[in-house]
Amino acid sequence: LLLPARLVNDASLEELRALPRVQRQQLRYIHGHLSMGAGEALGTPYRYLSVIRRPGPRIFSFYQYICRTKTHPTHALLTERGMSFGEYLDYSTTEMPHRLELDNGQIRRLSGSFTHKGLGQERQILKTALYNALAPNMIFGFVEHFGALLDSLVAEGYLSSADIPKRNVSPNSDLYDSAIAALTPGQKDIFDRYIAWDTYFYDVCEALLLPQASIKDPQT
Repeated sequence: LLLPARLVNDASLEELRALPRVQRQQLRYIHGHLSMGAGEALGTPYRYLSVIRRPGPRIFSFYQYICRTKTHPTHALLTERGMSFGEYLDYSTTEMPHRLELDNGQIRRLSGSFTHKGLGQERQILKTALYNALAPNMIFGFVEHFGALLDSLVAEGYLSSADIPKRNVSPNSDLYDSAIAALTPGQKDIFDRYIAWDTYFYDVCEALLLPQASIKDPQT
């Protein structure tokens, strides 16, 4: 992708809106942990690029990211307490920013309902997330099928090549399996609730949007 670019998050969208229109028009793309609705802040034509992943590995990867990222606001707390993944799940239930990120956070971001007001509204949030995932202005992909996304970006002219370096690679599956096996019954209940709606969303999107999905055309 070509510069200029700007790193943005939900909290800094007002700064983006405050930029002179000519500066916003010069941006080739914005990127970051963003929710639906961020594109409107540009005030120019835009498309969304969203990549989702299997919910269980996703939230474990987020925990691992905090543990290894010294600049993360919660890093010191996790490391000083030696907080396990299960203990982090317990902690997240009373800490809203973490709760929103872990508790079916993908449908919350894709629906544009990444606030505490959406808790308990997951069925409607799921419908909105699916609508947005299927929208014409969305380029959609999967971490587990990243090659297919790169191919589509090359085909649409957003990338010149599908050969790009990997960054922020997740830990191996053995660590994940061990972490899940070590959860207490209460922690496993939290985990299952946190991934339930995102798992449904992932499965539907995989069937509908993955080019090589093994689903038989009903017309054949």
